[in-house]
Amino acid sequence: MSGDDQSLTPFESPVDSLERPDPEVGQWFWVKDDDQGDYLEGLSPIGAPGPEPMWFGCISKIGSNFVELRSPDHKYGHSTIRVLLEHVDRDLIFEPNHTQIIAQTLAHFQKKANDHLAEVKQITSRLGVSPRVGITNLQEESGTSLVVLSETPDPDAYKNQLVKAHEEDLPDLFEKIRHANEAVASWMAAEMIPLIAESKGLQKVLGQIEKRIFNVSLYAGLTEQVSQIRDGDPAHYDEKICLMQRMLFMDEECLVNYQAGGMSFNDISQFDQWLSEEENLNQCLPFPRCVALFRVRRNVKDYNSLDDGRREPLDAFIKFHLEAADRLTFMYLRNGDQLYRLSSELEFGLKMFPDKDANDFSKPMVVRMNGDSVKKFKTRSSWEVLLEEAKAEYEKNKALSEQWEKDNPDTSWVHNPYGGGVGRAKGASRYEGLKEYQPFDSSHPYFDEASAELSETIEQFNRIALILQGILDRSPIMHPHPPVKSWLPEDFERTFELIYDGSNVIPNGEPPDFEKYRAQLNATADANSIFIGQEDYWAEQEAIKECDRRDRDWRDRSNYRPRRYRPYGNPGPADPGPCDQFKPRACKAKFSWQRQRMRWQRYGDNAPVTATITVPLDRLFNVSAYKAGDFKRFYQDHRTRADYLKWAPYLLAAEDYVNGKANKDSEA
Repeated sequence: MSGDDQSLTPFESPVDSLERPDPEVGQWFWVKDDDQGDYLEGLSPIGAPGPEPMWFGCISKIGSNFVELRSPDHKYGHSTIRVLLEHVDRDLIFEPNHTQIIAQTLAHFQKKANDHLAEVKQITSRLGVSPRVGITNLQEESGTSLVVLSETPDPDAYKNQLVKAHEEDLPDLFEKIRHANEAVASWMAAEMIPLIAESKGLQKVLGQIEKRIFNVSLYAGLTEQVSQIRDGDPAHYDEKICLMQRMLFMDEECLVNYQAGGMSFNDISQFDQWLSEEENLNQCLPFPRCVALFRVRRNVKDYNSLDDGRREPLDAFIKFHLEAADRLTFMYLRNGDQLYRLSSELEFGLKMFPDKDANDFSKPMVVRMNGDSVKKFKTRSSWEVLLEEAKAEYEKNKALSEQWEKDNPDTSWVHNPYGGGVGRAKGASRYEGLKEYQPFDSSHPYFDEASAELSETIEQFNRIALILQGILDRSPIMHPHPPVKSWLPEDFERTFELIYDGSNVIPNGEPPDFEKYRAQLNATADANSIFIGQEDYWAEQEAIKECDRRDRDWRDRSNYRPRRYRPYGNPGPADPGPCDQFKPRACKAKFSWQRQRMRWQRYGDNAPVTATITVPLDRLFNVSAYKAGDFKRFYQDHRTRADYLKWAPYLLAAEDYVNGKANKDSEA
């Protein structure tokens, strides 16, 4: 408490003589917290029961293992703190007379504001300056100033007093008045904190009601639309319904069973026809009774960003013009030979249901938080292994980095091979991130938020269960089937089978490496080989030239800079096509083609000219060494399928070429 407060008599609170009641929202406590001193400077309440630093807070939230307290507003907003229920008696002191504390503190800051105003009036009166100047008192102020000047023996000293008042005394007092007024406003609003907390509690109730209404609408089918896309015999009466965990993506599944020549899908019905084919149906929904979730793409396509300088990598092979459906999730249901599509505006995660251990609280877990939101969960056992590995890697790199610095003095401009940037060793960020994990149990102050995050994952599965229960009860899609009450464990186990294709897939060996595969094919290249990749490399080089031209053009004020550019009248090298000159030692190949002559009108000559480009071998793909079907090794492995945009243009073009679907005129 500052010196200005010592003249006041603190409010004597009978805290020690009362037994603390059970915590409730709206109760006020004294919080023992040294860290809040800077935040609450100038706003300290009157009546603290002890000499140690404390601030005054109201319970705004009560969780399963904590109470959360909120202070009145201060210059940084407001302070909050979470105290575990087991630590309430240790860290908090109950204040039953909070109304008197707030009233006395408010009166204190009002008095401070008035006292500072009185000081301002005293200074201005002594110097003959009125703090309020209006049209009616201009003459009076002028007269007062003349009297003061006439009675001042030393005009220079008076001038210095005016300067000091102008530059130091009055600005300091005005700043104190501002702080006092802010404190008055904060403590006047303090009584609203319990009301705000209660209103938030009511919002939770409304949220629960909305969720209940939503669940009823799911079961009743208000958010669904089912279309039959294939007819046939249903599955056997006792056949289980297999639920596929992994979200599927239409473009990726089509590429797994790619047919040379390309495919085009302009609406969902065309994909339905593709999926209805026996081979494709068994690929995506492999069980007699099966349910899977689909989206059009893993990453939504930005249609507005495409132009003549940047073509979609797969436009020549597989086209999905389904902009309106890109963000929707489709549920496909198979019943024997029958196939149905349920269109829903619900949003689902990348997995239909959680992993087996996601809600297994019997296993100790750790959690990494970002404020009050969950960043990531891990089992304690796996986290301990990762932490030990990261620590060993970091300490090894740290020792090597320090030794490298000793061996290479005065070479700060040389890259330290063991450094991780900002003066740290490699692996520092990973190790520090793993150290941020904390045990996930009732001792964690954000246990409720972390539990809610896990529950949200379970809630998504419950939505699926509600939809399926509604379908089983109200539609013939899965008929014939025995009566089902999916909320009963024995019925669920008898009716459904969870296929953990999204988490329990055991990879067989190392994932396929496209660059390694490309290098193997290119190692057999010669002057007679057919290549792919030269056109894309040429378009990138043309984009560099175009960007440089735009940078030098003062009239071009746009920020658009193409990543690939194809000048008018210049088709670029044939792709796929042969090279004109193969340079095995330099690992390069030279290509030539015909383009239109630039500015031919000026010279009256429109004959085409020959253009050339030399391409590094690691940017090319030797089609001559490609074998039909090789692309499948990359798409059938779930670890690499998501990155198909990196290699699909090469592999599918090669597949088309070896199957005779591409134009082979370039070989002539």
